[in-house]
Amino acid sequence: MTDGVGVLWVCGDLRFPAAMAPRGGSPIWLATPVPGPAPAESNQGPGVIEEVVRQAGQDAMRAWLNE
Repeated sequence: MTDGVGVLWVCGDLRFPAAMAPRGGSPIWLATPVPGPAPAESNQGPGVIEEVVRQAGQDAMRAWLNE
């Protein structure tokens, strides 16, 4: 992931607090997400990204259980 100046290492999910560091790993700092506006309520089902994440999780769990 680039910050416009160089490469950043990110450990975690950017939707939640995550550890970050420049290339080389030092110094390390905790980044917290900035809340944005709440998404509009919709009667539609899950979006494409949510469906892909759900399916990947199910596939990983099946593979893990079948080992």
